Parts: sequence; C-alpha cells; structure tokens
Amino acid sequence: MPAPLAALASRPRLVLAAVIVLVSTAYAPSLANGYALDDALLASPLLPDGRPNLMTSQLRPLPDYFTHGYWHGNAGEASPLYRPLPILGFAIGNALGLGALGHHLGNVVLHAVAVALAFLLARAVGMRQMAAILAAALFGSSAIHSEVVAGIVGRAELLAFCFGAVATLAFVRGARSAAGARLGAWTLASGSFALALFSKESALAWSVLALAGAAIAAPRATTKDALRAHALALLAVVLPPLVVFVALRHAAVGDAGAHVGVKYLANPLAYLDAGTRVRTGMTIWAFGLFKCLWPWPLSADYGPVTFTPVASAGDPRFLGALMLWLAVLVGAGLCRRRRPVLFVAAVCFVAFSLPVTNVLFVIGTTFGERLYFTPSLGIALAVAELASRSPPRWHRAVGAMLAAWMVVNLAIVLLRNGAWANDTALTLADAESNPRSVRVLDEKARHLRTHGDAAGAEALWRRVLELDPDAIEALTNYGTFLAECGRVQEAERIFSRALAVPDERRPLRHVTYANLLALYERAGRPEDARAALRAAWREPEAMRAPLDSLVLPTAVMLPADEALAIAEAGERALPASPSWPLLRAYVAHRNGDFDAAIRRFEQVLAAQPDHAFVRLALASAHLDAGHHDVASGMLRGLREDPRVPADIRARAAGLLQRK
Repeated sequence: MPAPLAALASRPRLVLAAVIVLVSTAYAPSLANGYALDDALLASPLLPDGRPNLMTSQLRPLPDYFTHGYWHGNAGEASPLYRPLPILGFAIGNALGLGALGHHLGNVVLHAVAVALAFLLARAVGMRQMAAILAAALFGSSAIHSEVVAGIVGRAELLAFCFGAVATLAFVRGARSAAGARLGAWTLASGSFALALFSKESALAWSVLALAGAAIAAPRATTKDALRAHALALLAVVLPPLVVFVALRHAAVGDAGAHVGVKYLANPLAYLDAGTRVRTGMTIWAFGLFKCLWPWPLSADYGPVTFTPVASAGDPRFLGALMLWLAVLVGAGLCRRRRPVLFVAAVCFVAFSLPVTNVLFVIGTTFGERLYFTPSLGIALAVAELASRSPPRWHRAVGAMLAAWMVVNLAIVLLRNGAWANDTALTLADAESNPRSVRVLDEKARHLRTHGDAAGAEALWRRVLELDPDAIEALTNYGTFLAECGRVQEAERIFSRALAVPDERRPLRHVTYANLLALYERAGRPEDARAALRAAWREPEAMRAPLDSLVLPTAVMLPADEALAIAEAGERALPASPSWPLLRAYVAHRNGDFDAAIRRFEQVLAAQPDHAFVRLALASAHLDAGHHDVASGMLRGLREDPRVPADIRARAAGLLQRK
C-alpha cells in the first residue's frame, strides 16, 4: 500500500470525518434555498395562498402532532399518510424563527449523521474498517439523495433512516451481548423503532435488516434454533411500538386512504390491472437500481407517461428485470455464509425498495428518487465489499473508478442544489431533465405564459397533449390561455376535450364548466353561459369543492329561487363552506334586502377575513343600505391595502367616487 494511503488507513476516524465534511460541503449551497414543491405545503409556516399552516405556523400541544395526518396542516387536507415527527420538527423550526435556512440546515446535519450511521452499520455486519468508510463515502456522495437532502420534506426519509439505523445497531448489539446486557440494547432498539415509524411508515423494513444483521453478526445465529430465537426477540422489540403506531395512526387518519385514493397524475399504475401494474413495477424497480448506480439526470416528477406500461409478460423489459431480480435474490442466498456482507446488502436493497415499486401494493407515486435513499445503502455496502475483496493488482484501478464515481456524483449534487431553490427553478430544471413529465411541462408552460412568452407556452401545451391527450391540468390551462387570447372556438374545443376526460383522471368538470362560463360571458353568449353555469352545479364535485367563480354568477344569472335551492343543496353536502352564506348574501343584495346581505357577508368574513372580494361586496351592501361612513372606511381600507388585488382596489376607488 502506498505510504499516503497507509497513513490514512492508520487514522480511520480522521478519514471518516473528512468524508462527512466533504459530503456536507457538497450540500452547503442548499442552505440558500427556499421552499420548493411540497415544502411550501408542509414545512412553511404559511401556505402558498397566504393562509397559516394549521400544524407548523405555530407550535401546538405535543399530542396534536400524533392525532393528525401528514397533510392536515394544508387546510385540513385528508391523507392516509401519518408522519408526526417531521411535522413536529418543522413546527419547532418555525417557532424558533429559523425559516427555510433552518430547515435546510437540519437536513444537511441529519444527512451527515446518516453517513456516520452507515459506517457503523457496515462495521456491525462485519466489514473491515476502511471498507466500511468506503461504504459510508459511497452512500453519502450518491446524488440519488439530492431530493431528500436539498428538498425540505426529505426530512421524513432522513429521520426514518437515522432512527432505523440506531434501532438496527442496538438490536444487533443485543444479539451479540450476554443475556444481562441485552435488555438495555433491545429497549433502545424498541424506542428507536418507534421513532423511525413515527418518521415514516416504511421504516418497518428496518426490522428485516435488523434480523439479517443479527443473523450474520452473532455467532449464536448460525443455527436455525438461534435464528428463530432472534426472530422472536425482534418481534418482542418491534411489536409494542408497531401496535402503538398503528393505533395512533388509525385514530389520526382512519380510512382516509379509501376516501382520498391515489391521484392519476401521481401514479397511473393504480389504474391498471394487477398484472400490468406488477410487470411495470418490476421494470421500474430495475430502473431504481440503475438510478442508484448512475443518478443522472435527476427529476422530482416522473408523471403518467415517463414509463410505458408493460402489457405482456413477454416484453423484453419485464424479462430483463425479472432475470435481474432473480439473480439478486439467488445471489443473496448463496452469499449468506460465504459473503455475509453481500447478503445484508441485498436484503437492505430489496427490503426497502420492493415496497415502493407498486409490485406488492399500490403506493402514492410511480417512482420517486427520494424512495431510494435507504435502498442505496445496500448498493454502497455491496460495491464497497466487492472493491475491498478485489485482487491487489486491481486495487488502483478499482479505487480510481470509485473515486471518479464519487466526484461525478458530488458534482451532480452541486448542480442539483440550485434546482431545489424554489418551484420555478425546479420546474425549469426538471423540464430539461425529464421532458416526458407532463406535470412539469405544464408548469413550465404556465411560467412562460406569465413571463410573456405566449408562443413558447402554447408549443409546450401542445407537446403535453401529444404525450398525454387526457392531461386534464394542461387542457384546463391551455383552454384558459386560448380564451384569454380571444380564440373562442379553439378554447371551446379544448374545454370540450376536458369534459370528456375519464373519471379516473379526476377532471373536476365543474371547473371546466366555470371556464366555459367565463368564455361565453366574454364572447357575449349569455344563454350558453347560463347553460354552462347550470351544468357546473349538476356536477357532484361542485357541492364538495365549490368555486367562488360560480357563486356570484349564480346570484346574478339565475332566478333567486333556483340560486337559493343551490345554496340549500350545498349546505347539506358541505355545511361548513362559506360559499353558501356568500351565495345567500349575493341573492339578498340583489333582492334589495341589504341588512340580510350585510349579515351574510359578515358571516363569510368571520371565516375568511382577508377575502378581498367579499370585503368589497360588504362595503357595497353598506353603501346601498345608506351606511355611508361605514362603507367609506371599508372602501378606503381596500384601496390602500397593498395585499388586495389591483382590480379590487380600482373598484373600491370607483365606489368611493360614486359615494
């Protein structure tokens, strides 16, 4: 061994510290990032529309975080996900006033801890010291981790990894220890398993890795009886926290999954037959393995058409993926005794990746790079073990290749940090890295439209609809664009296509009818506008997700008794919605009952105090009722409030002049 390398090998702690510092430095630019994608809905104290996040805007009593679902902070959104610890962490960070910087710093620190724990896990399963450091370096530098570390909501993966790794290390230590020392180690393991589960549900897979680690790390596990004893011990360690987790999760989210379902845009595999889903999931599993080995290009969204469904068992993609996974499983079995580290590596990758492939069951996404954070540890363990066992004459070549791989990955990390700066940066980056992601292309088209590039926006929307003719978001946005350009017939054709989108795409047809209503009003076609309005209210979703853009036209364009009947139906479907008292207020104002209108408008403002249009309507009602002083104060407040949209401020100024 060359003298410099020998010197490094004699100081392993220094080498490990250098690895951790190097990896953390690569993510340092992410500290300048803001909120991107789901960060703004889960971690930020304010939602994108300016409302406070129910769970993270201020610190709530501790039990609240264990009695609500993961998405509850986003206006009470129902979800089957239950991850109280990440949400609690975001709330603590916001309470301390740390902002986005604090959240990003927390992720970088947790990733550094994860790299150190990867080293300890490698040592626990029998890797030599320098080989374990190499495994930690490969794991820490993998660019597949960019989404988890540079995106704030990756916190769930980081916490689950860190607590799960501690639980596994404690369990393996207990398996190695004498009977008297086991209780403390296994108590720590049980508590850490609980914290891992409360970080992310998939942390249950750490129990499989813990058993595999105990099977090869403890001499007593060389017999079937000993292995059975360790399995029973693991059950005793895992079962209590699992029971508590399941009970609290059920109390918090119940059967939300049955009511919410999986969105087509996130995972179209959920809408395929089981055979096609499994075959496609197998090929995506192979794609995940490839991404761990070569994580370029990276994308936060893979969408409905990135992966083509595998309809036949004879498809070469499926056959190749099947042979690959058979090789992994058979190889793992053969390595159990002769190459136990490779056995643990295979168990790690399979145990953590198989549940997120849609093969065993449907999950909330087709593919996500964040889901391969922990499985990539298995890849790192396998590569480091094979490299350390290679013939001495290959050491330099192998070392050079691995060093080059790490340098390339760290360079990708540095480039990718900026993509997570905000939604716009991520959209523009992902539109280049994954040009088949229809959601990203639609977002980029909207961005171009906002910034004056109408031709570029239209070209992108046409591209999206070539890739996915039923892309409801693109149909809606493209149709709205055409309507704003005065291309009425083209817009009408696009909205008609949106109305024909299959139900599984959740087309929310009342939104399309609202768009048609606006189009017909702009085109001077009142009868068509009235027909679109009535059609919108016939859609069941109109009562469950009412639109303000339908409420005022209903009061103005439909007979009063018909408008009030709609309000009554809405109150039965969604009693707490402010849309119904708002509709009643508009009808009362139209009928000249100004006192009733004022009471209703005030009722709406009690629920939505910053609703500028309702504030204007209330001021108008006071004005018509002869309450000039009250109306003047409200109108001046609207005119001078910079948060109020410009058109509302202009209308307030006009009413002041009328007074």
